[in-house]
Amino acid sequence: MRILSLSFSNLNSLKGEWKIDFSASPFAENGLFAITGPTGAGKTTILDAICLALYHKTPRLGGISTSSNEIMTRGTAECSAEVEFEVKGKAYRAFWSQRRSRGKVDGNLQAATVELAEVDSEKVLATQVKKKDELINTITGLDFSRFTKSMMLSQGQFAAFLNADANDRAGLLEELTGTEIYGQISEKVHEHYTVSKQRLGELKAKAEGVELLSEEDKQALIDEQTELQANQKQQQAQLTEWQAHVEWWNAEVKNQQQYQQAIENHQLALDKEKQASEQLHRLAQSEPAEKLRAPYQLWQEAQERFDEVVKELSLTEVSHQQKISDKLTLESHVIQLKQVFDGVKVENKALEALINDSIQPLDTTISQLTQQSQEKQQNITHLTTRYEEGHKKQQHLTVTLSDVTEKLVQLASYVEKHQSDVQLERYLGQWKKQVSHILQQDKEVSALNSKVVSADTTLSALLAGITKKEAELHQVQVVVNNEVNALKAAELALQQSQEKGTEAQLVEQIAVLTNRHQYRVELTHTNNEYLRAIKELQTLEMTQKTQSEEIQTLEAQRAELGSQFKLLEQQVIDLTTLIEQEGELAKYRAELMKDQDCPLCGSTHHPLLEQSQSLDLNATMQRKKEAEQKRAEIVEQGKSVREQLDSLKVKQEHCQSQCVQYQDIVKLMQQQWSALLEATQLTLGLGDTDTINQSIVECEVWLTALNEQARQVRQADEKYRAQQSQLQQAQHRFDTVMTGLEYDRKSHQSAVQLQLDDKAKLEQLQQRDAELKQQLIDEIEQTGFNAPKLAEIETWFTQKEQDLQRIQQKISEQQSFTQQQQNLQSEHGHLSEQLSELTNQLQTAQADILLLTSELEQQKAKRVELFGLQEVKVARSEMVEKLSNSEQNYQIEQQKLQTLVQELAVIEGKLTSLKQSHATNEKLTAERSDVWKEALSHSPFETLELFQAALISEEERQQLLDLKTEIQQAIERTSALLDSAKHTKEQHYQMPKATEWQLMPKDTVESELAQVKSLSESLVKREGEIAQALRSDDERKTNQKTLFEAIEAYQSEYDDIQYLHSLIGSQKGDKFRKFAQGLTLENLVYLANKQLTRLHGRYELKRKASDGLELQVLDTWQGDVVRDTKTLSGGESFLVSLALALALSDLVSHKTSIDSLFLDEGFGTLDSETLDMALDALDNLNASGKMIGVISHIEAMKERIPVQIKVTKRSGLGVSELEKQYKKVS
Repeated sequence: MRILSLSFSNLNSLKGEWKIDFSASPFAENGLFAITGPTGAGKTTILDAICLALYHKTPRLGGISTSSNEIMTRGTAECSAEVEFEVKGKAYRAFWSQRRSRGKVDGNLQAATVELAEVDSEKVLATQVKKKDELINTITGLDFSRFTKSMMLSQGQFAAFLNADANDRAGLLEELTGTEIYGQISEKVHEHYTVSKQRLGELKAKAEGVELLSEEDKQALIDEQTELQANQKQQQAQLTEWQAHVEWWNAEVKNQQQYQQAIENHQLALDKEKQASEQLHRLAQSEPAEKLRAPYQLWQEAQERFDEVVKELSLTEVSHQQKISDKLTLESHVIQLKQVFDGVKVENKALEALINDSIQPLDTTISQLTQQSQEKQQNITHLTTRYEEGHKKQQHLTVTLSDVTEKLVQLASYVEKHQSDVQLERYLGQWKKQVSHILQQDKEVSALNSKVVSADTTLSALLAGITKKEAELHQVQVVVNNEVNALKAAELALQQSQEKGTEAQLVEQIAVLTNRHQYRVELTHTNNEYLRAIKELQTLEMTQKTQSEEIQTLEAQRAELGSQFKLLEQQVIDLTTLIEQEGELAKYRAELMKDQDCPLCGSTHHPLLEQSQSLDLNATMQRKKEAEQKRAEIVEQGKSVREQLDSLKVKQEHCQSQCVQYQDIVKLMQQQWSALLEATQLTLGLGDTDTINQSIVECEVWLTALNEQARQVRQADEKYRAQQSQLQQAQHRFDTVMTGLEYDRKSHQSAVQLQLDDKAKLEQLQQRDAELKQQLIDEIEQTGFNAPKLAEIETWFTQKEQDLQRIQQKISEQQSFTQQQQNLQSEHGHLSEQLSELTNQLQTAQADILLLTSELEQQKAKRVELFGLQEVKVARSEMVEKLSNSEQNYQIEQQKLQTLVQELAVIEGKLTSLKQSHATNEKLTAERSDVWKEALSHSPFETLELFQAALISEEERQQLLDLKTEIQQAIERTSALLDSAKHTKEQHYQMPKATEWQLMPKDTVESELAQVKSLSESLVKREGEIAQALRSDDERKTNQKTLFEAIEAYQSEYDDIQYLHSLIGSQKGDKFRKFAQGLTLENLVYLANKQLTRLHGRYELKRKASDGLELQVLDTWQGDVVRDTKTLSGGESFLVSLALALALSDLVSHKTSIDSLFLDEGFGTLDSETLDMALDALDNLNASGKMIGVISHIEAMKERIPVQIKVTKRSGLGVSELEKQYKKVS
């Protein structure tokens, strides 16, 4: 990569636009050139411009952003940098610029403008910062960090690599050459190794933890599984039967509840009918009055309408008379208002003529003159204000300029007096690094000394630990011997406990005996069921006898009630016939007239007319009512007896059914008893409870004895196994103690050797530390300063940094005040010219305003004479308001008159209509009254009041009708539901096994179902456990084979990664990273020695054997003596640093050849002889074809290097400039 040209503008003190063409003469003929000038002139700014154009940042300031741009020249609004460079024969142009908003010096910083383009084709490659950075890195192979360490060695960075300690040098190597990839590879190898080791361990642990069933255990499980499956089928059948029984009882309970609810609902409906009897009676009584509702309502409506018409007619006649009076009064008032309106119109016309002809032209003239006068007066005020402000500003500028000039004199005196402090910028950084290295060395000496002291304690502790572990080893050996003896005793106890059989044999005997015990329990259950059924049969037979007697009694009562009902029924019929005949005769009797013929016998003598028959008829009706009441009572008694009979017959049938069921249960229990006796081969009698219980007790005693024997065998076996485990633990403890003892012995030997090494290294470090401190003191005193004590060095550095900051601040203030002085002088002259011009303008404006004032007064006097002080707008407004009010009053009254005439016509029409309506309604009311009276006379009601009392409202009538319908529907619905519930109940009792299921209570059935279900679930659970055990055993057998195959395959992969890990793997990546950095350093030393041979043949770099990344110098002129790099003089350090910088340049530029090199460092510390040596070295580099630019203000450099870029300070202005040939012409 070669820099071809550089263009920049307004950077630091280099104000203006500049361009340096490195491909033109004299740079084309001379590859070595110098950038010279006084301190602070801007030499380094030229190198900053190259960095800005390429990477948008500088080594001193870092990145430039919209919030911070310290590189832009003060007093300017934009800056830029452009570099043309060549890579592999192809030219590119990189551009960067930044400006302030609106082009103002105090404007906000805007986003930077960047561009990367090809020079020949003018093709733009990038216009965005990120994309441009990526392309620069890709094309050149250099990012900003590598660029400043390979092509441009900036201030403070020249000898950074040479003076760095091992850790810093490792970081620099990694940053420069990209060797961090080796650390990442090392970490990945370590991660892979860790995962593989863990995975292999898991597979081996998994293989060790696999346990398989023995053939005997597996067969035992299969036999148990077969037996469980058979038992499950039997239990499932019982479970289904008991579930059906429980469901029958649930339905029975539900049916009983529904039947009882139906009875209650039906009774509620009947009660509701009884409660509503009075309301229903009122409904029946209202029926005759309901027939007269229509003529009554028509009559009432006609009467109400007639009354309304009479009232309205009276009111309308009064209103008609009032309207006629109001009309006469209003007509007179309208005539008066018309006359007033005509007079106001004449007055308005005269006012308008005066205003239009005279007043308005005068007002226009006065307004124009007034406006011109005000404008002139405002102009005078404005000019006066500007003049006063300018005069004040001029006075302020004069004072400020005097202050700035005085400040400049003070600053120049201070800068000249403290010129030597400027040199601190060159040395402070180097001295701080040396002090830091010395302090670090002191820490290492202190740490190593502490390590040597603590090593004695460690050795003592290790010896004590070895003695302690030898004693512990003896104790553990005793424990192992004791555990061996205990194991033998436990084995003997196990053999003795198994004399009566092993645990498996005892378990088999227990299973057989348990089966026998189960049969005896079933015998007990069968016996109990048999006794319970016998007892229930006896109870049911007694109940049947009682029910038969009750049925006979009730049937006799029912026959007696039947006879009584027939007698009463005939009596009611006879009395009803008698009453009906009496009614017919009464009608004929009522038609008899004295001395007229009887229609039945023809007689004219009627002796019964004088006699009353009402008492005989009432007595007959009372006898009929009593007979009907007795008949109803007999019917109710008959129903009651019938219901009791039905209920007893149902109970009798149910009892009979239960008897049959219990008889079946007795037979079933006898059959089960015979089957169980045959299976157990026992001789026991059904019903002999004591003998059965004794058999169960004997069986349980046998079971208890066998279980105790099995427990003793199991305990002995567990004790034997526990003793085996304890022996293994003791043996493991013995091995652990032995291993720890051997490790401590080896650790003690290693610690002794390590302590010897640390003591030797401590002596070397102490000697090196003294040499470094003396070297620092010598360098400080050579620069003319008194070297402080090392304890006070930090305070001295702080003081010198403050001195440096103070002189730099003063120089910056001097530049700033110089620029401010120039600006103030320019502004003062410009302000004097402005004040002179303002004085002339003010005099002219004052003369113009006097003329305008005189003419304005004349026009105002003429207007007052014609119109007074009154305004035209106000006068017109008042006249318009007067005219409008007059016209409005006239029109309002005129409108009122028209409205009154219209209202009068409407009232007259209404009056005529009301008179006609009065006659019509009077006639209609009379007609409807006659119809109503006729209807009332033919009704059962003698008066209007009786009719109104009987008539109910339509709303109440509808409510009563709805109530009647609701009651009838409720009775019909509940009756149907009662019949349905009764039918459902009867059908439920007719289900198969219903008679048998009624014999056992519901609670007993549910209890039996729960027991069967629990037993079934336990069988299913145990069968699942056995199936799972067998399935798991098969899977383990299959997986174990696959597992061993996987372990063998994975072991090969693990061996490979383990070997790789032993070579380069480490947790933090240090192992491979250091190896790669060592190789890189070897290459760097080789390249640096080639450069040293070319620069000066005396020195040669080499790596320290004791520390992989430490460097030392071989002096071939002094018998190949080896020297530490810290002992090199300034000139020697420069040569070695230059060689390393060039070697780093070659190393970093792995993609691109570095053909341009810029040095901003080091020449000020060289003596004349070493400076000649350095210049000879640079000449040699120049001969190799590289373009080299150096920055220096050393006179010897100026003499030896003919091609120079001179940077000159402009006195008192705070800016610098290059030679005229570098000035860019726009």
